[in-house]
Amino acid sequence: MRIIGCDLHARQQTVAMLDTTMGEAVKMTLTHEGNNVREFHSTLPGPVRVGIEATGTMPNTMQKRYARSTQSQVQATGQRFWMYL
Repeated sequence: MRIIGCDLHARQQTVAMLDTTMGEAVKMTLTHEGNNVREFHSTLPGPVRVGIEATGTMPNTMQKRYARSTQSQVQATGQRFWMYL
């Protein structure tokens, strides 16, 4: 299983991923442009759980927009999704 945490920012999101089978941890940055988020998540074999934190310094409406966009892109790949606002 892969467990992914996403920290949303205005232009990008920082992603930390733990593969519980292999014990590997990876950190990367994905921009919000194009299909970067969906492409990243669609390449991961399941099972995958994704959680995001969107309570930073961005205005609340912007946080929700990026959070909902990320949610729809992740769910389109069939992965489980948790949101913390």
